[in-house]
Amino acid sequence: MQNTDCRVKLAYFINIDNGEIGGAEYHVIDLASRLDTTRFEIHAISTDENYLAHFPKYITTHCIKDTSPEYTLQFPKNLYFILKKIKPHILHSHKLKASVWGSIVGFFAKIPVRITTTHGSPLQWQVPICRKAFNSLFNTVASNLFATWIIAVCKTEALIKQKRESISKRKISVIYHSLPLPPYELDKKTNKSSEIVIGTVARLSTEKGHEYLIRALPAILQKYQNIKFVFVGNGPLKNSLERLAKKMQVNAYIEFVGTVERNHVSYYLNTFDIFILPSLWESLPYSLLEAIAAGIPVIAADVGGNKEIITNKKTGLLIKSKSSIAIAEAILYLLNNKTIRQELAEMGQRLVRQHFSGDRMIQQHTQLYLQLVEKYLY
Repeated sequence: MQNTDCRVKLAYFINIDNGEIGGAEYHVIDLASRLDTTRFEIHAISTDENYLAHFPKYITTHCIKDTSPEYTLQFPKNLYFILKKIKPHILHSHKLKASVWGSIVGFFAKIPVRITTTHGSPLQWQVPICRKAFNSLFNTVASNLFATWIIAVCKTEALIKQKRESISKRKISVIYHSLPLPPYELDKKTNKSSEIVIGTVARLSTEKGHEYLIRALPAILQKYQNIKFVFVGNGPLKNSLERLAKKMQVNAYIEFVGTVERNHVSYYLNTFDIFILPSLWESLPYSLLEAIAAGIPVIAADVGGNKEIITNKKTGLLIKSKSSIAIAEAILYLLNNKTIRQELAEMGQRLVRQHFSGDRMIQQHTQLYLQLVEKYLY
């Protein structure tokens, strides 16, 4: 790469849905915050000013006011003017809407390198069939014709993109999340209560499977009454999940915590005896990695990249998705076997420290960015 004294100008772009910040959003903050600023001049573009406030002050932020429907011309027009102002060498877009428009608008704005990370396939999402098909088609066209490169956060996502979205494997890289060092290490529970706490950290939305967890509670409560379930997170299903809990007569055993800042999540993890993520679909969930890194035995649905983190009955338990019976059986199995809980927690924590912590993610992104700039800019 010529002219090495010049920093690469890199812009991250992500759309925020209803002001809710989750794994994909924190992933972008991690990337932007941990890159070497002697190599990169970093910009962040988003649709939410509150989200942009989470970035370090040395990162230049740009807000696109987005009150338009999904695919109208005002949104790409606003993005175009921002890109022409920044003139980045690389535009790295995250999530579906930003990835589609980032690829297309970036092409016409003459951005040399246009990278996308969608954090899941549009074919998985809980939307009407016609919209799901349209999203998939639009994403496939944008990815194949306008994106320079695709990053998948797990092998499962990469395979979906190759098979269902017709994306060549020659333009896809798999880069796993990694937690900053030192990895999560929490103090032992300091309360002397005999109450068992089972928790989850996830947006209260269809794909996270809270409904199936609530429906599993009666079977669990038949065996254990000194138990509490903690739901950390907010989302569109909060009211309906609270109604379901009352209907199932288990609301007294559930605490809906609501939105928690990321640096406060460790407080709740410190109280959990078991972590569960009963998702309907996933890419590579940050919350699961954080729970395992914290030394908590985990149960997760066998979907998406979960099986790339968990080896069943070695580093956690994998269960059938959309099954309250499977959830109840897995929780009771761990409650009945304290030694197994400890073994799963120790093996899982060791795995995350070895393969999902440190600067591996940053190093791999840095290497890819520089390779693509070398290829397409000089």
